[in-house]
Amino acid sequence: MLIAFSTSLMGSTKSDSLISLVKQTHELNQKANLLYELSVSLFAENPDTSLIIAYEALDLSKGMQNALSAKIHKLIGDISVNADSVQRAVSEYKYAKDIFEKLDGEKKSLLETYVSLGNIYIQRDNLPEALDIYNKAVMLSRQGVDTVLLPRLYNNLGIINLYINNTEKALELYSKALDLFKKRKDTINIAGTTTNIGSIYVELGNYEIARSYYNDGLEIFKSINLMEGEAHALLKLGMLESKITNYARALEHFDESINIQKSLGITYSGIKSIFLAETLIYKGIAQFKLGHPEKAYINLKHGYNIASESGDIGLLAQASEYISKCFKLKSDYKQALEYHEVYKKFSDSINNQSSIRKLTQLEMKLQYEGKLHDNQMENQAQLRIEQKNTLYSILAASVFLLGMALFIVLLKLEKNKKNKARLAQQNLEEKLEHTNKELTTYVMYLLRKNEFIISISEKLKQAKLEAKAENKQRITDLIKELEENSKMFSWEEFELRFQQVYTSFYKNLNEKYPKLSQNEIRLCAFAKLNMTTKEIAAITYQSVNSISVARYRLRKKMGLSSDENLYSLLSEL
Repeated sequence: MLIAFSTSLMGSTKSDSLISLVKQTHELNQKANLLYELSVSLFAENPDTSLIIAYEALDLSKGMQNALSAKIHKLIGDISVNADSVQRAVSEYKYAKDIFEKLDGEKKSLLETYVSLGNIYIQRDNLPEALDIYNKAVMLSRQGVDTVLLPRLYNNLGIINLYINNTEKALELYSKALDLFKKRKDTINIAGTTTNIGSIYVELGNYEIARSYYNDGLEIFKSINLMEGEAHALLKLGMLESKITNYARALEHFDESINIQKSLGITYSGIKSIFLAETLIYKGIAQFKLGHPEKAYINLKHGYNIASESGDIGLLAQASEYISKCFKLKSDYKQALEYHEVYKKFSDSINNQSSIRKLTQLEMKLQYEGKLHDNQMENQAQLRIEQKNTLYSILAASVFLLGMALFIVLLKLEKNKKNKARLAQQNLEEKLEHTNKELTTYVMYLLRKNEFIISISEKLKQAKLEAKAENKQRITDLIKELEENSKMFSWEEFELRFQQVYTSFYKNLNEKYPKLSQNEIRLCAFAKLNMTTKEIAAITYQSVNSISVARYRLRKKMGLSSDENLYSLLSEL
């Protein structure tokens, strides 16, 4: 298939040159590379056309697991993010990641792909995946692949920890980011991170330290004449002074911030208006606290009107509460009651959102900790294998890793019990999906455990060849013990979990195929989970050939023709 280029693409010297080369080139890999370069050149000005050309390049490189194929997938991911097609972007970035990870000379592209994926995960509150991908990016950056990204990665990891209320860890990561920004003399990020650290100290109750960081951030913003940053830092200082009831000083900061915002042309509509509304409302509250309800009402009402445009219920609740108090002082009880009712409505909404957010944070924290344990387990395993100092170090690693794996499973089981209590009012379909995920997690844990034990066993067999004679018998015993451990599989626990998800599967299967043996019924259960022959062999510790023969006999017994799919048949039971 040859793409037809629109005349609207003409005009750019580089684009014209690339289009001409594409038409003249017949070798597939060269044509795919030229189309990729053309797509990159058009990305900024014509993303729709850029996407079409990128797909054309991908078609030509189909089947190639090389750097060009990975770069095309990454480019489609970038274009998709630009078009807000997040699901497609994630899929393309994953394709690119899988290919880049197999290539030695594309570490920088791999790092960029990690960061792009991590940014999407963090925006979608998928914190465990974001944590995993950012940690991989940090490892690459530390290896010197692209150290410029390192402080930004620390910053994003800080965001994850702040979201799950791990404030001290967030502070540690922000501090690392700040140190690196200072080394690179990245003034804008120095100022922004400094101000963010100040907000963390406010949460920790260390107000003097917070004030110091806010003032430092303010001075840096002034030195680079970034007025929006100045206004933001002044608002933070005003909020801090209000928190410690120093309302007169708070008013000075709020007035400075408002004057800067007005000089920047911030109006009463648009995204930036929320910033102005927040400043006006906090100024009004400070004036009310100082005994100036008339002045307070003017600023509170301005802030309320602006917040109404954006629908920010948090600001509307704050403003309506104090507007109600202003009317009450004037003995205008009708107006006071009206605004109090507005405050109550928004306050209830905030409380509901807060409860949902806390539940989400708790769930994310448990997932985050589970991912953290996974990472620790993986790092420890790699460290133990690389060191290979003694037989005891290998054994200690296996025990530690198995213990960690068991701990993670228990943690998830405990989390699931709590989730069931919280999610009691959710529908049956959600419960089924949750239990299905738990079953999949359990099966994948067994697979990974067996694969890990088999890997350790193989390494011990290699070590046995070079071991001293007096150690060989001990190594043989360890190999035997590991292999016996990998054969352990609790059918009772598996079938209990399986029947919780597929309650009528065994009954329907027996009614339709009453002559199936117990082993064939179990094979059907694995097939129902869409497990491959290799995965079934690993979990049951049988050869792939044995499972293939068993599947063949099962299909024959069930009367399936060669073009009928076993999984599709079992999915209907």
